[in-house]
Amino acid sequence: MLFVGQASLQGDIARYAQHFNLLELHTEPGRLPKAAGLRKWVESAGEGFSFSLRVPAKVWSADAADGEALIDYVHAVAATLKPAVYLLQTPATATPTARNKARIAELCERLRQPDIALAWEPRGIWQADELEEIADSLDVLLVRDLSRDEEVASAATVYTRLLALGDATHVRSGVAYEVAEKLAGCERAFVVMEGTGAKGAAKIIRENLDDATS
Repeated sequence: MLFVGQASLQGDIARYAQHFNLLELHTEPGRLPKAAGLRKWVESAGEGFSFSLRVPAKVWSADAADGEALIDYVHAVAATLKPAVYLLQTPATATPTARNKARIAELCERLRQPDIALAWEPRGIWQADELEEIADSLDVLLVRDLSRDEEVASAATVYTRLLALGDATHVRSGVAYEVAEKLAGCERAFVVMEGTGAKGAAKIIRENLDDATS
């Protein structure tokens, strides 16, 4: 099961869904339509389309009341969109201190919902083995960039953000093929691409993944 998409919606979602079957959304209050508008998105995107909800960045430093309100909003959006994944990004200031590890664990616990995978994308400086240990202990998907990471994705479910696939006029097909090979052993993959070459890269990854798994 391959879900490929972008980190934001540009234009009409029905047109977007012709090329992608995943959309990662910022869930900061005020950025998204209300429930009726979200229901129209679900209807327009059609069956087989998945959403990923990115938790507001402010939740990391918010006090208890504000943090709870932000998480409640994420859950409210989820009630309509039925997302496959919640994405928690931690800032570059979230270095591997005991306090920060405890904060990550706390947020993961408050976000956890049945039938919604939880992904964690660290932005600070961490050791690779430490990241894997924390992700395993919290039962979360560790977000990596498989266009730059040398390792093959070994988990059953993978969430990757790709930053090195080229632009609208020149998609690096070799990199896209390598990503497809790294995903070949997964049962489910969420691939989020940034940049103007996303449509071409999505096509290449789908085709090459079919070749790699055939």
